[in-house]
Amino acid sequence: MTLRCAAYARYSSDLQSPSSIDDQVRKCRQYAELHGLQILEDHIYADEALSGVGSDRPAVKRILELALSRTPPFTAILVDDTSRLSRTTEDALTIFKRLNFAGVQLIAVSQGIDSDHEQSEMLVTVHGLVDSLYVRELAKKIHRGMEGLALRGLHTGGRIFGYDAISTGEGAGKKLVVNQTEATIVKRIFELSAGGHSLKAITKTLNAERVSAPRPREGRIGGEWCPTAIREMLRNELYIGNVVWNRSKFVKVPGTNKRQRRMRPESEWLRSTNLDLSIISQDLWKVVRTRFAALPAIWGYQKRPGLLSRAMTSPYLFSGLLKCGNCGANLIIATGGGSARLEIGFSDQEAGASGTRKATRGRQQSSLPRSAYRDVYRLCVSLGVASAQPTQAVHSNHDSESSSQTSCSVLRALSDAGDRTGGSTTVCLFRET
Repeated sequence: MTLRCAAYARYSSDLQSPSSIDDQVRKCRQYAELHGLQILEDHIYADEALSGVGSDRPAVKRILELALSRTPPFTAILVDDTSRLSRTTEDALTIFKRLNFAGVQLIAVSQGIDSDHEQSEMLVTVHGLVDSLYVRELAKKIHRGMEGLALRGLHTGGRIFGYDAISTGEGAGKKLVVNQTEATIVKRIFELSAGGHSLKAITKTLNAERVSAPRPREGRIGGEWCPTAIREMLRNELYIGNVVWNRSKFVKVPGTNKRQRRMRPESEWLRSTNLDLSIISQDLWKVVRTRFAALPAIWGYQKRPGLLSRAMTSPYLFSGLLKCGNCGANLIIATGGGSARLEIGFSDQEAGASGTRKATRGRQQSSLPRSAYRDVYRLCVSLGVASAQPTQAVHSNHDSESSSQTSCSVLRALSDAGDRTGGSTTVCLFRET
């Protein structure tokens, strides 16, 4: 019975020729013809410009999905060699064992490996070790070549806004030169930052003026400035002529082709100075760096990681800062309600049936200390959102009726202020118990 076969091919980098796929499929066809096998034209799969270190490749995932299904459309998979399926030993063995369990043959035509043979698992293991070692050695050689470029003062790769990479000769590498048009934009970004503009403010300014943004990476959508790009530019020492190489490395996430950036120890950094690449002055650089160093202390987020506190991100100036002089409660501004009004409310902490504590919110004017209303009202008067006319009511008698009248006077004054400002804001006072 003629085996119905699928074929899989892959090449690793966009620097390699796409014809490598055709060459691998051709070798599989020759093997199939020689051994009386049938390659199904609808089941030829290929991954282009994807590393074999990760297993999250679309074509390999598809061919394995079909092979491991209840009714696979083929009974064998042909590859040029085991490195096309995977460059790691564990992934190669996993694929080999899963296909064996599903009853689908795996044949590496150039290595003569057939999963039906007794020694096939050992051969897959040995070749997997060789393939894995090849990747590691190749990475070391590439790093060594990049180090040589850095020591010779040449560009080690990547696009940097403000510069052009110009070839120095055939095979000699490239060097950076200042792009005067982009350099003007770089200077302006640093000047805006030194003038106190935030990353978002700079971003909005550049996008509003339609200033040309850095080109996006291949396959990504771009064309606009973003705060992260501005931040990285403001950190880049190259703009003052300091060249720093080997600052970080990229580590593959196991089982995928995704990479994560990891910082190297500063002792491994390679530094040099090239004043020809300087775009901004040392003084401007120091002003920007000093401002950046002061921001954590200003915003107070150096003490703990995570999001900023509600008081720091609130659009209201006094959020988290105003306290009741009597009980120490926070003055909290809550929006909503569907109408323009200002209210003062109070929340008691009550023990629930389960023993947990819960907050109940409501307008409990008679139980709220009179001094609390006085504090809120005086604040509103000082801010100019309430008139001083109802002040006599604040200093009324202490009985409940007078307290209620006091509350209503303050509420009316604040409600009038809300009507004048057109706001739909509720002012609530909470007390911790």
